[in-house]
Amino acid sequence: MFKFIKKNALEQKYAENLYQRIVQQSRIKIFYTDFSIPDTIDGRYEVLVLHSWLFLKRLRTINQPSSLVQRVSQNIFDSLVHDFDISLRQIGLGDKKLATQVRFMVKGVYGRFHAYDQTFHHEDMLQQSLKRNILGLATVTVDQIIQLARYVLKMDTYLKDIEDQSFLQSDFMWPLTNISS
Repeated sequence: MFKFIKKNALEQKYAENLYQRIVQQSRIKIFYTDFSIPDTIDGRYEVLVLHSWLFLKRLRTINQPSSLVQRVSQNIFDSLVHDFDISLRQIGLGDKKLATQVRFMVKGVYGRFHAYDQTFHHEDMLQQSLKRNILGLATVTVDQIIQLARYVLKMDTYLKDIEDQSFLQSDFMWPLTNISS
């Protein structure tokens, strides 16, 4: 029994640390300045969902027992949904509307994950998906769309290059990079 508790605590720690990395990257100012993504609950939602997808995509490649990866992935997803709940409560959404709004947001997450999975290997399609989901909130240039797609591809490569155990333990730093380079 204690072995199960210890294993579960380790998985939860992995998930919490990884989720904090996701939040950390999604809050950098350049998304809201360089790309004109509105610094609003909707804009932050889109950037957070994008980074969650990048992390969960990377987790699917980890050479560990699939049950471990599934539980860590589920814990990250649960943290994301919990964040939605907290954010909506902070802006004053009442309990009656809260569950409906969280379900709507989760449905949006699944839709975006599916769209990114389907378009990832085709840069022009990825650009359109990003434009529709993230940049649809703002007036953007073609160059901003291209640069955001390149950022996604660059971060995917960066995350893939991190050794599996280091990734699980959040033993890495986001690269100090200018998104538009």
